[in-house]
Amino acid sequence: MWTPAMTTLSKKELPRGSEVVLPFGLIFSTFMVCCMAGSSMFSIFIERMKVETIGCYVISIATLAFAVMTLSESATVVFVAFNAFEICVGLYFPMMGTMKSSIVPEDKRTAIYNIYRVPLNFIVVSSLLTDLTPSRAFSICTGMLAIASALQMSLTAHRSTSGHQVVSTDEESAVAKVTDNNSLQLEMVDPMGTDKEN
Repeated sequence: MWTPAMTTLSKKELPRGSEVVLPFGLIFSTFMVCCMAGSSMFSIFIERMKVETIGCYVISIATLAFAVMTLSESATVVFVAFNAFEICVGLYFPMMGTMKSSIVPEDKRTAIYNIYRVPLNFIVVSSLLTDLTPSRAFSICTGMLAIASALQMSLTAHRSTSGHQVVSTDEESAVAKVTDNNSLQLEMVDPMGTDKEN
């Protein structure tokens, strides 16, 4: 939807009858760089805050970005909002992958992930069949992201009160080492509490 949105706004800012020629390749490349930057930023944020908290910030900022796309009449402002949203997209994938790995049981992941795709495909097909204008599509996305933001905040509050948290890779390695050391010590001691070597 960004192509017709940027084209329409650029036409409004140019004199009547002027032809709009946007560097779509450069714009798309900028989006991809922002997405890559977001993915790199996740490794920095995860060291300072919980993954659920990162999710609250990411989805909230994405909601604001889409709200700006819906309301703004400036092509430059909308372009900046698109870049902000792409950064959120880059943050979203590692954030959601980390969070799902701690919430969804491993033996049920395939079934649950397939169920997730049903509403996703329904939304995509509906948007294609209804031929929405960019402003209406952005309005709907803003509403859905606002709901997602509220649900993410609810999840964060629930996991904070229940004491659940995602264990980092370093912490898992440390726990594994302690467990291995304890197992070795137990093997060296007989049931009477004396060393086997003695």
